[in-house]
Amino acid sequence: MKNAYRIFVIMIIAFACNTGCKKNSSNPVTPQAPMQMTITPERIQTTVGSSIQLELSLANVTGSVFAVATQIEYDNRVLQFDSSASESGLWIGNSSINFAHADSGVIHLSISRLRGDTPCLGSGTIARLKFIAISSGTTQVTVPVDQLHLYDSNGTELGNTDLDSDSTTVIVN
Repeated sequence: MKNAYRIFVIMIIAFACNTGCKKNSSNPVTPQAPMQMTITPERIQTTVGSSIQLELSLANVTGSVFAVATQIEYDNRVLQFDSSASESGLWIGNSSINFAHADSGVIHLSISRLRGDTPCLGSGTIARLKFIAISSGTTQVTVPVDQLHLYDSNGTELGNTDLDSDSTTVIVN
């Protein structure tokens, strides 16, 4: 499954077309700081039947990122992923190619710039994910560091050995 997922991301990169990258110049790269994957808000409280939106962001990226493949884990007894209302973030761009599939509390997410686009640098939002609260409970929404893969425009995986990742707590009443 892991190799099929990587092959899918590389295929997205290889078959993409041309648009421009939105560089977030307000958050310059800080070479000393580790790359950071964040999910915001940090904590959210909601009620059954309500929808919530979480943002996935990368900060302090030192390489040129063309595509992102990752997994997001959550308790699917508490939240239901709404793939139809989820979207790529401004850092990657609106004309990107996206794939999001939820399976047993794990979202498989791939987002790629289009061929010919300028790779993204620095910091910015990579995706906005929407969930529907389906039952009372508490869940952590996390991105396991070992499941975050960044690719350059040649489809080569960038190393992420110096990476921190946060989680979000969702409380449903």
